[in-house]
Amino acid sequence: MSSGIRVVTADERSKNTPQTPGLLREVAFDSHSVVDGQLNAFLSTVEPAASTGAHHHGEQDTVLYVLSGTAAYAWGPDLENVVWAGEGDFVYIPGGVVHQEINPSPDLVTRWVVVRSGADPVVVNLEHLDGAAERRAAQIIGQAGPA
Repeated sequence: MSSGIRVVTADERSKNTPQTPGLLREVAFDSHSVVDGQLNAFLSTVEPAASTGAHHHGEQDTVLYVLSGTAAYAWGPDLENVVWAGEGDFVYIPGGVVHQEINPSPDLVTRWVVVRSGADPVVVNLEHLDGAAERRAAQIIGQAGPA
């Protein structure tokens, strides 16, 4: 562990981390860096009119800060709930909560900073929910915000 402040520049972020279809994770801090094993942090991006597959992060709690764009977060065992967040908003996702991120904009990328408990990102993709995720995304893409 480093005894001082550490900066990870944009070109130092790593894509060598668990990924979810529709979402690009670029890790800044994990067990391969100088972090002491308590947190991992990364930048996430969802392209316009795109969504992730359903997934969860095991026991890891997640805090997101939306840098740009608007995102809908479908969550629950069948993705039956939806919350919205925009630029400047924080989002908390408890460990084990099934969710998907949806970018409803036809032309703007959505980006957020993610900090999660644990040394390395845990991603459990739930392919058996692909149909539910596709239906939920189809309902939301093109909306400007909550209906």
